[in-house]
Formats: sequence, C-alpha cells, structure tokens
Amino acid sequence: MKTRYLSLLLIVLSLTSCRQARLKRTRVAPEPVKVEVLSVDFRDVGMSSYYVGSLEYGRRSSLKSPHNGTLDQVYIKEGQSVKAGQPLLYVHSQTVMSTNAAAAAKLAQARDAHRRASEVYNQGGLSELKMMEINTQLEQAEASAKAAESALEECTLKAPYDCCVDKLEQRCGERVSLLDDLVSIVDPTSKRVEFQVPETEINAIEIGTKVTVSFLGSDEQVRGTVTSKSLTAHSLSHSYRCIVQVAELPADAVAGMVCRVILAKDATSAIVIPADAVKLDSEGKYVWTVDAENVVHKTRIQTGAFAEKGVSVIQGLSSGDKVIVAGTSKVSTGMKVKLQ
Repeated sequence: MKTRYLSLLLIVLSLTSCRQARLKRTRVAPEPVKVEVLSVDFRDVGMSSYYVGSLEYGRRSSLKSPHNGTLDQVYIKEGQSVKAGQPLLYVHSQTVMSTNAAAAAKLAQARDAHRRASEVYNQGGLSELKMMEINTQLEQAEASAKAAESALEECTLKAPYDCCVDKLEQRCGERVSLLDDLVSIVDPTSKRVEFQVPETEINAIEIGTKVTVSFLGSDEQVRGTVTSKSLTAHSLSHSYRCIVQVAELPADAVAGMVCRVILAKDATSAIVIPADAVKLDSEGKYVWTVDAENVVHKTRIQTGAFAEKGVSVIQGLSSGDKVIVAGTSKVSTGMKVKLQ
C-alpha cells in the first residue's frame, strides 16, 4: 500500500514540474514602459524670479484716546467713508470734565479780581508791582482754561485725513485707556504691493527696480517700482519685506488680494527644463534621465531662476542629457524604458 502511495506522489510531482517548466518557456517578457524625454541643451533665455505678495493699504492708522475714560458715543460704522475732521468717537473722561470745570471757575475768579484791581489801580490806589502780579495771575488762569478746553475737545476723536473706517476695536460703554486702539482707519486711495524676498536673492533688488505684478484670477499685468526694502530679515523666515508702488491698479483690485511679483533678469545661456519634471525627496531635487542604453537614472540637480518655459538648471545636467518629462511616475532607477 505504501509503495502505491509513493508512486502516485512521484507522478503528481513530475506532472507539476513539467507544467511549471512549460509555463516558464511560454512566459513573455514585459514590454518596456514608454516615456517622453527632452534632450537638453544650453540656450539663451530670459530669466525671471517670482515672488508671492499681497495688495495692502499704503496708509493705515489706529486711533487711541489721549485720556482714560468710557467710550460714550460712536458716530461711524465699519466700512463708512469719512472726511478729514469728521467726529468718529467720543470718550467721556470725568477727570477731564472736572479739570475743565475747575479751570473755568478759576478763570472767572481771576477776571473778576483783575476788573476790580484795574478800577483801584486807575484811581491810584494800587501799586504797579501789585497790578503786574494780578495780570500774571489772569494770564495763568487763561492758559489753564485753554489747556482744559483743549483736553475736552480731544475727547472727541476726529478723522486725521479722508479715510475709510476699517474696524471698530471697542464698544460703547467700555472703559478705555491710553493704550487701547479704538478704531482702525485706512486711506482707500493709497494701495501698495508687499512681498517677501529670501536672503539669497535680496541683493538683486534695489529701490527703483522695475517689476511686473499680476493678480490671481486675472490675466491683467501692471508695472510697478520697488520703493522700499527692509534692512533687517525676519527672524524666522529669513526674508526681507519689499514694497512696490503700482501706478495703476485693475478696477477690481481690493486690499488683501494675493498677487505675483515678477522680476525679469537679463537674458543668459542656461539649460531649461519643465518645472514638473523636477522631483523632490529627502536629499533634495532630482530628475529622471535616460542613458544611451535607455536605462533610467536618478540625477541630482540644482535649480536656478524660473525661465519663460520652465526652470533653469545650474548644476547636474549637461548638454545632450535626456530628461524624462512624461511618464515619471512609472519609472525607477535601473529600469529600461522605451522612448516615444
């Protein structure tokens, strides 16, 4: 019985090995992945640097109360346009009110004393020195009353220039101090573009540099001039803030819009590849290249400024190298591919 089972097992194993050998002989090698390549070469291109910016109001102010008190009246609303000198808020200060009342009473007393002393002086009953003292007291009372009246007027905050109310920081009935912002105002006619420049590129920008500004969602481009650049870098981003003054903005441009600032550079000779051909991993930027045997290699590169049809490569590629520009998601190092 055991001999019969062993014989049957040997027959099954023999048939299985024959089937596997037959499958190996009939298996077809996979077809190489098709990719599209670009044979790179040096050419004259117009380089440009691109920066992300935003449209901001060029003139913005936060108004504070010169006296401690209670916000008693609000005469404006957010978004309202106001003229220079127009009242915005009134802060009730009991200290200012008391000081003004005391100064007014002291002035009335000084004027009455001056009137009576003048009558006596005209009749020869008062010395010149005493009359000079009374005149001085009247002048001091008038000065104190004028200062108290000015402090009372300061309790009504007025617009320093033609502006638009951006935000009300406090509400009626709230206690306010000298340090509290009460209202933010902006000049809607004054707008500028602000953008950040990395420390490695800040030396290429000077006051007076001409740039092009384009707004997201619009094909319109406007010309502008750099009017300011900060002297110190941001402590975290290590970038410098620059300001561009634009002569004429698109009709639909409003503050807060994101825009792109384009700095054109002189034409130079460089290798340019499509930006989406550049890949990034933990070690840096690279591209997939193909050698003469159509074998794929991972080639490390260093990119430069953006060009009209891609990005420039300043290190890693040579003239005649073939860079994969389509089908990069299907390849890996050492794979053999078919060029389209």
